[in-house]
Amino acid sequence: MPAICIEAQQRLGQTLRSLYERTVDGEPIPLDQVDLLLRLRQRERELRRQR
Repeated sequence: MPAICIEAQQRLGQTLRSLYERTVDGEPIPLDQVDLLLRLRQRERELRRQR
């Protein structure tokens, strides 16, 4: 069972694809986006541990 709803997964996927497409030319991902991704990953791990 996913930790976030399918709509949120799709929205996040679209955002990440958009960021990837804009950074393909070698630009770094903005630090605020990196921070967001790290927080999401940490939350995902916390939710897995609770199961």
